[in-house]
Amino acid sequence: MQFSRAQVEGNYLRDILSQPRALEDTVAGLSAAPGLMGVGHFDRIVVTGMGGSYHALYPLLMRLVEHGFQAIAVETAELIHYYAASLTPRTLLILVSQSGRSVEIVRLLDMAAGRMPTIGVTNTLGSPLARARITWS
Repeated sequence: MQFSRAQVEGNYLRDILSQPRALEDTVAGLSAAPGLMGVGHFDRIVVTGMGGSYHALYPLLMRLVEHGFQAIAVETAELIHYYAASLTPRTLLILVSQSGRSVEIVRLLDMAAGRMPTIGVTNTLGSPLARARITWS
């Protein structure tokens, strides 16, 4: 399937311009979500995303650290290439992606599948991140 330059620029630009609203909607939705206080049996919590999604994770990271969790934020590409060894079965991985389908997010989902508990947050129904069925005991 090929796309014209106008389609790519139109979709790309539309995606970029919709990010502030998408971030606001995500923050509002997560504010009403139940807490993570039941996650204390993990060695660490890794929060990750790309671009605006990554930067939007900073308040969550600070809240986790404030509550005594060993939490770090690592940009998804860096996590895949340089921090992969830090991902163990006792790591809780929190992925945030507006599109839910970036190459990095899909690759990280593949790396994490069945290896560690994962929470995915996306604004795009039907994306690989939204479709991922992630469970843990």
